[in-house]
Amino acid sequence: AVLATAPSSPAATPANPVPPFLSAPLRRDPDGSLVFHRTLSLDEEIFLLDHTLGGRISEDPSLRALPVFPLAMSLEMMAEAAALSVPGLRPIGARSVRVHRWLAFPAARVNVEVTAVPRPRGDGHAGASEVDVRISELPDPATGGAALLTVEGTLLLGERFPEAPAARPAGIGAPRDFRWKPEELYAEGRLHGMFHGPSFRGVVSIDRAGDAGAEGTLRALPARGLFRSQPDPAF
Repeated sequence: AVLATAPSSPAATPANPVPPFLSAPLRRDPDGSLVFHRTLSLDEEIFLLDHTLGGRISEDPSLRALPVFPLAMSLEMMAEAAALSVPGLRPIGARSVRVHRWLAFPAARVNVEVTAVPRPRGDGHAGASEVDVRISELPDPATGGAALLTVEGTLLLGERFPEAPAARPAGIGAPRDFRWKPEELYAEGRLHGMFHGPSFRGVVSIDRAGDAGAEGTLRALPARGLFRSQPDPAF
């Protein structure tokens, strides 16, 4: 899909930016890898209430669909782990990202383990490196069991972002009007609509569709209101 970005007001930079998920590692292994443990909860990660399978399912606000951790937030957690494992460099990309299972919230809290294993890129990029990162769901201490791998991938780090490549032609094929109007994209109760709540409603419209792609407009959404205790998370 080829997506244009709608203009938006620039967000203010927090005076003391704090990454929302990870800080000090639980341990550093001899090979330089870092291991983090993090408890995720519906009370703190309030964006989860806008990312549920099925959206609103009842007029009763106490009844909600199953919250599922967004892949975008998994990638943020992986980027934080990578940055902490190679100080002085910033995440500039990701590759070979594989999602193995949902990180769902049938209970109010879920414990995860994040491992970050740095290694040199070895491709001639001075000052750059790669970090292999894995997120696993830890078992309930009361029931035991094995940790379950949810997401893994390789984060690329460097001193700065590379120059953006030239934009390619849209090439969506013979265009046609999209069947859903903008106000219908997130309409509750639609069988095939998008399920996202307000925190993730970044698609303004799908303007044209074709056999080989689509053109649409995205809105840059604010980061405020995603975490209960962090008003200005530094993603």
